[in-house]
Amino acid sequence: MNNSKKGPLHGIKVLDWTMWQFGPVSTMMMADLGAEVIKIESLDGDHGRQFGQVSGVASNAYDGVSSHYFEVLNRQKLGIAINLKEKRGQEIVHSLIKQSDVFVQNFRQGVAERLGLGWEDLKKINPQLIYGSATGYGPLGDDSNKPAFALTGEARSGSLWWGGPEDDTPILSDSLGEALDDISIGDDECDSLSSDGDNMDFSLFDTYPNPFNPQLNIDVT
Repeated sequence: MNNSKKGPLHGIKVLDWTMWQFGPVSTMMMADLGAEVIKIESLDGDHGRQFGQVSGVASNAYDGVSSHYFEVLNRQKLGIAINLKEKRGQEIVHSLIKQSDVFVQNFRQGVAERLGLGWEDLKKINPQLIYGSATGYGPLGDDSNKPAFALTGEARSGSLWWGGPEDDTPILSDSLGEALDDISIGDDECDSLSSDGDNMDFSLFDTYPNPFNPQLNIDVT
């Protein structure tokens, strides 16, 4: 991480427990703005490290191990690999939480809570913490526990249809909603840094319809 130039978030410490793209982009932006971001990975690493193998897209870097996809989304971040299923691993994160301003996670509803990393757990350790959750369908409702990826959010929100031709053929929007959600996460967390701690939830499904309201006549308020 290059600290030669101090950005507006210099001095802010962020714990990043996210993977793939929905979440890592928001913490990447915070790192770009000068925050110290520590990325937490499992012992076998973020799945984004194997992007080339799972997607069939040649994205592995010169050494045949690293992934351009992973490295771009996690630039300027520090990293630590922890087994969060063990008590010792959870204790390590708890000790880092005491020193952190922001914690971001993008796992299914209930995963963080099972591992002692939910909002109710962490605010007891650090009442000033800004806690950001990136989920598929939000914390409430019948779909709150369902996993989601960019394509599921695009399909269910209608953006695959909106972005396509007049014959209603669906077309990928190149993860537009996912990128917008990451911007929302980063922007709102930065806005909350002067508060006394906050819990914020962002979902793929909420974000996708927003830019398309005039076309879809969707009320998301």
